[in-house]
Amino acid sequence: MNKKIHVSVIVPAHNEEKYVKRCIDSIKESASAFKGNVEIIVVCNCCTDATEQIALENGARVVRNVDRCIAKVRNAGIEVARGQVIMTIDCDNRMTKGTIAEAYSLLRSGKYIGGGAPIRFERYSFPLWCNDLMCRIGFGVTGLHSGIFWAKKSTFQAIGGFVEKKAMEDVATAKVLKKYGKEQGKEYTTLQKNY
Repeated sequence: MNKKIHVSVIVPAHNEEKYVKRCIDSIKESASAFKGNVEIIVVCNCCTDATEQIALENGARVVRNVDRCIAKVRNAGIEVARGQVIMTIDCDNRMTKGTIAEAYSLLRSGKYIGGGAPIRFERYSFPLWCNDLMCRIGFGVTGLHSGIFWAKKSTFQAIGGFVEKKAMEDVATAKVLKKYGKEQGKEYTTLQKNY
């Protein structure tokens, strides 16, 4: 319990028993390709299903939360995180094998304040294809990729965590991170090899 944690992955979850193990497994796979220590924190937000039990059975720390704002749920995880670097991923998402290592390497370079990750859908239908296209265009124009957020814990503390609003908190947080990065002479970026 006293080992140095390099990366804390925060997973907000509200009744996600169908997805939580799959998400944790993807984080563990990514952690296996990273040379440092990774902790997984599942923030159970008003869960009434087996999410908490499944998370614990699969090696995650669990934090209980009753806020009605996803940004506050993420911030609850960031507050208790022991890692120098924070990554967030939604429970119904998965990360690719090199995600943690790439984000950590980009932060270690000193050029970047943090960033996001491209999104790839597991299956496609016409509406999902349109959604994917809109995301790619929006991210390309603004440069504000989200999906998986990553930055140093000290950076999240400096900006006050995720912007606590009920909708579009990811975009608002990306804007704040980008602005703070500019003040520090660093760029907000996105992962290039992982999603």
